[in-house]
Amino acid sequence: MNILYNPSEHRLRALWRLLIQFLVGFLGLGVLNLLAAFVIAFLLILTAQIPFGLLGDGQELIRALNGEFEHLPVLFGVRSLVVLLFVGLIYGLLARWLDRRPWREYGFHFNAAWWRDLGFGLLLGAVLTGTIFGVEYLLGWVAVTGTLENGQPQFPFWQLLVSGLFAYVFVGVSEELFARGYSIRNLAEGLNLPRLSSKAAVLIAYLLTSIVFGFLHGNNPNATLASSLNLALAGLFLGLGFVLTGELAIPVGLHITWNFFMGHVFGFPVSGVDDNLSLIAARQSGPAVWTGGAFGPEGGLLGVAAILLGMLLVWAWVRWTRRQASLHAGLAEYSVPHEKGEASEKSWFGDYAEKGA
Repeated sequence: MNILYNPSEHRLRALWRLLIQFLVGFLGLGVLNLLAAFVIAFLLILTAQIPFGLLGDGQELIRALNGEFEHLPVLFGVRSLVVLLFVGLIYGLLARWLDRRPWREYGFHFNAAWWRDLGFGLLLGAVLTGTIFGVEYLLGWVAVTGTLENGQPQFPFWQLLVSGLFAYVFVGVSEELFARGYSIRNLAEGLNLPRLSSKAAVLIAYLLTSIVFGFLHGNNPNATLASSLNLALAGLFLGLGFVLTGELAIPVGLHITWNFFMGHVFGFPVSGVDDNLSLIAARQSGPAVWTGGAFGPEGGLLGVAAILLGMLLVWAWVRWTRRQASLHAGLAEYSVPHEKGEASEKSWFGDYAEKGA
């Protein structure tokens, strides 16, 4: 038995595919940020915001670019979107050459149902974080002290807010692609053994990736063992829509608005990080075991309650829209694509991708 290569599937085995993804994910982000900065510099040169002659002087070019970022902080958000484009390109290459599958099988079959689920996820994240804020407000654990809180008054509030939204779009899409779309699918395929059913393989992959997701946040500011366990539960919450539908629409929408509304609308710390930028300026008090204290609601029991309620609502939504809600066994089942001529191209971008839906 070849522990490195699967000859029947003509690709590396799942363990090595996952290790390569982790290496690319953890080592490549800094490089992608640098590439994105060069792209923005090129665009600024084309629009005459930076003199063309600075291309021959690296230090002056960097100094001019930093000045543009300070003058237009929304460029930080633009950089997030450029990095996201690079992430999409990398996963497209991983899909084609490492995974040997259409990239849409990571959960991006953009049909009407996908966009409907995305809208549900976006709404659900906003409603749940609003519910947490409302409960704390009624209990006297949070007091509204004003509006438009800006911890960096030297920068325009609205530019920072848009930049923050773009950054959370990047986080929502890239983390769901990394932790759910790629990892659950590949791990489930690797666990799909003769004595283990496809659904059991999906379930184990779902649980393991959620645990990893929780403890990957263990180095966040103000993190504790309790917050890591809570974020593992949050991983189950975010991944539920994927394992029930095979699509990332619900997880991506939920992840974006959960973070954005928690941090930039209601002013809570997000996974321990407090940007001091929010539409509502609030002062939090109350027992940390319930509120999460400096880590934010994800570290407290109110956050746990919201997550459990959210999981119930995701299950109900899938049940209502699809008439059933069970683990998507197809996440653990791999079909070798065709390899010859036009049939191969069609299988990558057409019929084979539709079969995955």
